[in-house]
Amino acid sequence: MGYIMGVCPQCNNVMSMPDDSAVVRCPTCQAEVNAGEAAALAGANGQMGGQQQPQDPYGNAQQMTYQYAPAGTAPFLGTWKTNVLFTVLGIVAAIVFNGFVGGSVDQNGNVNGGAITGVLSIAYIVFAIVYAAKIYPSYFTDKPMLASSEAVSFLNTFVGGIIFGLLWNHNLTLKNKGISNVVFIVLTVASFVLVFVLVMVVGLAAVASIATA
Repeated sequence: MGYIMGVCPQCNNVMSMPDDSAVVRCPTCQAEVNAGEAAALAGANGQMGGQQQPQDPYGNAQQMTYQYAPAGTAPFLGTWKTNVLFTVLGIVAAIVFNGFVGGSVDQNGNVNGGAITGVLSIAYIVFAIVYAAKIYPSYFTDKPMLASSEAVSFLNTFVGGIIFGLLWNHNLTLKNKGISNVVFIVLTVASFVLVFVLVMVVGLAAVASIATA
């Protein structure tokens, strides 16, 4: 008895199967799969091209899931559906957070919240850039960094706000990443630099006024 490659039609897991079996059980989703259909899917996706037949029928199935996956596959997109509740919660959380940070700055530009507010603001900006540069694009690859539609729906709007957050949810539905995350990064960095420059100018003006008083 030998083994052949197959692809589960339910979860797209790549697995090895006895070549004399009519029905096999997927080690990932536990679904009973027609061996002929799984083998046909493997052949159609080029799973067996240039690969040696494995000797272990199921022991390494989990490790082979992405090793043999065709370039460009994104399993997360196959199950993606925007979670409306968590999308709204992300928008509310972003408004509350930005309101807290913005409310801690008085009319003279002084930060009432002290170091805590500054640290939170910088941490949020850094996380937003990392999310847009690394985490969000990973959803369109064969190794998404998050696999929960609730968490992704929340983070998209918490980080990207109403405009970019809803756009990112829409892009996931369309299975098309686009360049919105790059635009978001550019705008975020530009805004941070502008605020930093304004704070420096206000600070220098205050020092100058004190020195000439």
